[in-house]
Amino acid sequence: MKSSSTLKKIRRSVASHNVFIHFSLVLGGIFLLVHWKLLKFQEESHIEILRGSRYSKDITMKDNHSENNSKRTPNDSYCKWDTFTWLEKVHRARMKHLKDACAKLKLERKLKTYGHFYVDDEHKLLICPVAKIGCSFWKAVLLITSKRVVERNPLDMLSGINSESFPQLNFDPPDVRKIKLDSYTKVIFTRDPLSRLYSAYQDKFVNFNEVYWGFGKMAVQLFRENATEKSLANGHDITFEEFLRLVVFNFETLGKVDSHWFTTEHACHPCDTDFDVIGRMETFDTDAKYVLCTSGMQNIIQLPDEDKTANILRNVRKDTYAAFQRKTALTNLIFTEREFLDRLVSNFLRHGYIRFPVSIPLNSTNEEALQILEKQIQLEARHSEKFRTATKDPFKNIPRDLLDKVMDLYKFDYELFGYERR
Repeated sequence: MKSSSTLKKIRRSVASHNVFIHFSLVLGGIFLLVHWKLLKFQEESHIEILRGSRYSKDITMKDNHSENNSKRTPNDSYCKWDTFTWLEKVHRARMKHLKDACAKLKLERKLKTYGHFYVDDEHKLLICPVAKIGCSFWKAVLLITSKRVVERNPLDMLSGINSESFPQLNFDPPDVRKIKLDSYTKVIFTRDPLSRLYSAYQDKFVNFNEVYWGFGKMAVQLFRENATEKSLANGHDITFEEFLRLVVFNFETLGKVDSHWFTTEHACHPCDTDFDVIGRMETFDTDAKYVLCTSGMQNIIQLPDEDKTANILRNVRKDTYAAFQRKTALTNLIFTEREFLDRLVSNFLRHGYIRFPVSIPLNSTNEEALQILEKQIQLEARHSEKFRTATKDPFKNIPRDLLDKVMDLYKFDYELFGYERR
């Protein structure tokens, strides 16, 4: 009997121990799950802060619910001071990410060098301009603040601005440079490298741009089998894949890279400069307004509220005027008139300015072509649901090995500024 009683006690003890172990395992599992969720939330929050996505969403919501927002004039202030506290947090997160990445990659030079800076002495501002990341916008801002033009809206001044000269930091004596680097607000804008390359392709090769079609001739000769004599002679029809192969060739073989596709790290030396503002092309509107407002430019620079349609119309007018100015030369050398007009429409389709093609009659003037294009843009804006089409991914048909090779060339831009590879 005594042994039977002892056995029961042992069994009860073992059962209690098993219950305790089971409870401990369940509790531990819950703890690990909560801990994992917390880490995931912190990681997503960090990425969201780097992107500034929450800030942009807040701005959009405030804009959409502003009273009489559509009636605001260019003279109204676009400074949303109540949201800048969040944006300051965004920039601090971006700067910390940059500093940590520089340390990890050991990119800080023993002999520190600075990148290329434009200077606004009145507003104590240094801007590192990078092509295809709002560079023309900041050039226009500098023209306005230096009182060299009467215009006040930089968005109306983007054509032909590259022929202008601007104050640059490397023009100053070394002691003055150091003072400005230590005391001025230093600004850099970044962009996803592949998005920047596609923008460069559209601007320099899809648009009518004979200067850059010289690169197109090189690409056709190097990478296209059975190329036509017309393509070999003009390079006007370079594909996006051929352009990417040309970029790789520039980096790896020539060692000479055009400013529109060399790296942001090469342009601005971010590991050697303590930037105060790191803006992104993906949140350019809000980041640019933050720079303008905190530098005291809001009463000088006018930025009227515009919807997407107004911005598209501006770009289409600008590009159509530019194309028709070169129409005679282009139709004499490369295109028939029909090819020229179809190419113009195709350009706007590839830019996403229109979703469906239109036909511009032969012998149309610039104004007549614009009327047809503007009518289509406004029609698609009024009936957006009817004309909605899936956005085409320009990288979908690019070979994986080529895409990886391109991203490797821009690996520092990816890591320094927190962009994710495809």
